[in-house]
Amino acid sequence: MKKIVCELCEGNQFVKENGMFVCQGCGTSYSLEEAKGMMKEVDGEETSTVTAPTSGAPQPVPQVNPNQQQLDNILLLASSAYEADNKAEAENYCNQAIVIDAMCYKAWFLKGKAVGWQSTIANIRIEEAAHSFCKAIDFAPEDEKEEIKEQATEELKNLGLALISLRKDRFIASPDLKELNGFSTDKKVVLDAILVLLSHGNSVGIPEGYLENVATLMNQAGVGALNTVREAWKKVQYPNKADWDTYIGWCTNITAIFQLAIDTSDNDDEEDIVRYKNKIIALEEPLNSCSYKLVWSSLFSEYIHEKEYSLSDSAKEARKKMVQECNDKIAEIQRKLHEKELEEKRKAEEEKKARIAAYWEAHADEKAELDSELKELEAKRDPLRQEVLQINNEISANQPKGKVPSEEESDRLKSQISELNARKANLGVLAGKEKKQIGEEVASLEGRLASLQKRIQQEQIDRNLEVNQKNAPLITKRNEINGELTKISKRIDEINKILQKDPEE
Repeated sequence: MKKIVCELCEGNQFVKENGMFVCQGCGTSYSLEEAKGMMKEVDGEETSTVTAPTSGAPQPVPQVNPNQQQLDNILLLASSAYEADNKAEAENYCNQAIVIDAMCYKAWFLKGKAVGWQSTIANIRIEEAAHSFCKAIDFAPEDEKEEIKEQATEELKNLGLALISLRKDRFIASPDLKELNGFSTDKKVVLDAILVLLSHGNSVGIPEGYLENVATLMNQAGVGALNTVREAWKKVQYPNKADWDTYIGWCTNITAIFQLAIDTSDNDDEEDIVRYKNKIIALEEPLNSCSYKLVWSSLFSEYIHEKEYSLSDSAKEARKKMVQECNDKIAEIQRKLHEKELEEKRKAEEEKKARIAAYWEAHADEKAELDSELKELEAKRDPLRQEVLQINNEISANQPKGKVPSEEESDRLKSQISELNARKANLGVLAGKEKKQIGEEVASLEGRLASLQKRIQQEQIDRNLEVNQKNAPLITKRNEINGELTKISKRIDEINKILQKDPEE
């Protein structure tokens, strides 16, 4: 039997719309002449076409696919192949399922995944995957459409990040201009795929976190490439002009990738601080680099290495200027983050106050009771505090002043000893007898002074005991008042905490 076989997907299910034959497998439209040219001799019944119903016309009741068991088997094989990482095989099975049932949304969705994950840097198939996801959304039951949209968007995000990750590895290995430019192209792939969904009537946005993740991968690429370049540069003891040109070019590309990471997302200011610091490193790294050339030395009678090319003064100044601009950007971001933090705290505090006010407005009776109790406690607390202050002043006034009698006598003896020692020091060499008399007198006074120490200690103990006995009733009373004050203050704190408690906590 002859059938119309689609040149793109090899499907043979068609719907006639506005005079065109539309393949239900891939959506490709063919004119009558083109369809005639696609007729092929195959086993089975002839290709059947139906005319698309006009809007408003009653829709036919869906019929159970007579090949459902075969379809289920093929979908199982497709799923198994996909899980076994045989993406091409999974895609082939999905195409077979679509031939059996062009409206099998599960086959279209799995095909989109299988197609997308076969992408390489040289052959990116993510946009092709988006077209398959569109078909899956079109044919899915109404109650599953939104979930499939979300899954498709997430799948496109993951595909895009995987592609950027491949580019990252290539850039780390060789940070040349081709790989640098590839980042911008790769980043756009997912955005183009999202546009496919949008243009097909499936309203979705840029996947959450996609651009932030891309920026992170770019920064990682820069850090990895910087390490690669450092290691390569260390191994070249006397780099020639070509080596140096390559080194400078790589450092320039690494600087550019850090800037590209900064520019990719507006929602990662804190991460941008790190990226600006990385950019500074890439700018400063080659400042003192140079190339060498071999020159003949008449002094040593041999060829020696002599510095040849290095960055010009203007090139160095340009780099230093960019470093300063990076530092200015870091300071600006830090200032904005600080202002943002303060604003968030202020806003949170205002919202908290509003919640508390609203809660107590709804619990006015309870608040009135607490306010009344708080007022009574504060009124009771103030006189008690004043009373404690008066007691403390009275206790302080009772504290002993001056020295005990034996201390005063001790001071007199010390003064006499000091005077005698001064007289002895002023005597001449021939006044030995007088010096001896003074020494004996000093020794006597020192003996009396030593005997006074015990009397001084006892007198001090007796005096303190007398004062303590006098202050004991005052201290007892003060402790009692302080105990009462502690209870009052504790209750006041409890009430204030209740009144200031966030209802949401």
